[in-house]
Amino acid sequence: AMTLNNLANAYLDQAQVLHGEERIQALQSAADAMEGSLDVWTLEAAPEMYEPRVNWIAEREREMEAARASLAAVEDPSSITDWSFAFRIGRELSKQGDLAAAAILETRGKELAESAGVALNPHLGIWNGASLNEINAYAWGLIDPERPNRETDVTLGLNLARAICEQRPLESAFQDTLAWAYFANGLHEEAIATSEHALDLAPAQEKANYEGY
Repeated sequence: AMTLNNLANAYLDQAQVLHGEERIQALQSAADAMEGSLDVWTLEAAPEMYEPRVNWIAEREREMEAARASLAAVEDPSSITDWSFAFRIGRELSKQGDLAAAAILETRGKELAESAGVALNPHLGIWNGASLNEINAYAWGLIDPERPNRETDVTLGLNLARAICEQRPLESAFQDTLAWAYFANGLHEEAIATSEHALDLAPAQEKANYEGY
């Protein structure tokens, strides 16, 4: 079981640097290997091992579904009719390092946004109509310390993070993004202070996610 567990994680590591069908295949191999470990780590025999791995497999299934949607979008951009969907898929592809595919989706998103009469906000650098959560996700993609593409606009990420925190200052997740945006821009004192603020705001059951800065 441990061998299959390790194999599953090895496939997952491999998937992080792959794109398209190859990424989907690696994710499927990871899920299959982890599924095999459950022949030994059954719910009855080892519930503490079983339940986390069932959740792990479910996460891989969600990733495969998203990867298939991304692949279909890139193969036929004209099939996309929602500008926000085009931008969301494009951001995910950019985070994965697939910049060529991300550019295709960004172009389609701009076409759809213009057709819908959605204006570009010159201050934020994103399309008006995006929700705060969408803006936060976009900002995170620019400043995520583990992002594959390091040539992102971290200044824009900081501006976006500041903007959403001004509108919803008590949201711990937004403050967390702002902390990492400060860090990405070399503002370490501000990063530490803001990360502590995010931890203070976080619900008790989520505080562990904010510790370890």
